[in-house]
Amino acid sequence: MKKYTIPGGVIVMPEKNKNWILMNVHTREVLGVDLLSLEVLRMLENGTKPNSDLKYKVWNIGRFSNEDGLLADPSRFVRDVDSWPSSELLSINKLLKLYQKMGFLVSNYDDYIDTLSYKDSFLDESKLGNFHQQLGRHLIMNKRVNPDEWWLNQKFLDDFSNTQNNLYRSIQDNYLEGYFANHLDSSMSVLDLGCGPGYYTNKIGEIVEKVVGIDPSQQFIDIANKNKSSKAEYHVMNLGKLGALDQIEDNAFDIVFMSDALLFYFVSPNPSGEYNIKNLLTDIKRVLKPNGKFINVEPHYHFFLQPWLGDIEMPFTIISEYKDKYYGITPTIGEYIKTLTDNGFNIVGMDEMMPNLKPGLENERSYGFAKQFPLWQIFEFKINYV
Repeated sequence: MKKYTIPGGVIVMPEKNKNWILMNVHTREVLGVDLLSLEVLRMLENGTKPNSDLKYKVWNIGRFSNEDGLLADPSRFVRDVDSWPSSELLSINKLLKLYQKMGFLVSNYDDYIDTLSYKDSFLDESKLGNFHQQLGRHLIMNKRVNPDEWWLNQKFLDDFSNTQNNLYRSIQDNYLEGYFANHLDSSMSVLDLGCGPGYYTNKIGEIVEKVVGIDPSQQFIDIANKNKSSKAEYHVMNLGKLGALDQIEDNAFDIVFMSDALLFYFVSPNPSGEYNIKNLLTDIKRVLKPNGKFINVEPHYHFFLQPWLGDIEMPFTIISEYKDKYYGITPTIGEYIKTLTDNGFNIVGMDEMMPNLKPGLENERSYGFAKQFPLWQIFEFKINYV
């Protein structure tokens, strides 16, 4: 009998009604099984031939749950057993093929490892791709949705007057509202890079003397201009390209602000893209006033997009990667800090954002996870003139 291996990233979790959940934390594939189908997994690895006369019960409970938003449950399966789809009864041959397809059994470990890398294109079936690629492929190929429009809709209300009633509002929005009030004043000028539709640019404009929003997307800037506050102005510029901010004078801003944007210069949606973080940081240094600050809000380097496991009251997660990112969307904390300091910045402040829950905004599981595992971090940098 052919030799199979259960990859080390496969975990088993109990469910009610004596059923089990199989998860490969590397491929993010999930399957519901009964005890007999679970026992077959170990039999196949041990080289024991299962009974071919029996049928084996499985539930296809996997789903690309982040299609509901970046702040949706990233665990990729239907949690409520009562909402599981109808079970399927499979022959042993079909069960074996399914286990192999989902990464619960492998016959060639090197080939399996090779699949855990970037896609060459959205049509590449041989590689899993990073999260950006998986999401883009799912939205375009399966949902027939424009990723730019999806990104706006999952974060903002239709009129862009507020963020959605999810962790964006109870964590990021609530934190920044207090942060802006305590760190900005009416004498300041602020540059918001990667401003998107201008939501935070307008909020900053309620406090400071002048705010300018820059984004490489004409679509986002058009939306920002339709909703702009009296103190805000918006421009399209190719951030990260050489000379992208040449229209802006030297030492023009007290604050440069970036939110959920710098990560794309570390882990790109397109690994062969032309993003250049050195050009971007050089521009930021040039336009900052002496003693000015670069304020950067980014998804947490450890916990963003990690599965929400365990009980609501006692959540846990599994960190399946850190240094080498094939799935994650953030740099390591070492890579992040080294890049900023190597390009002339010093850290002067840092905090991890925790939820400020308001009744009705969050489901219990998202709040339970986020109050234990921070999902965003904020850094303050100043130019190192030494």
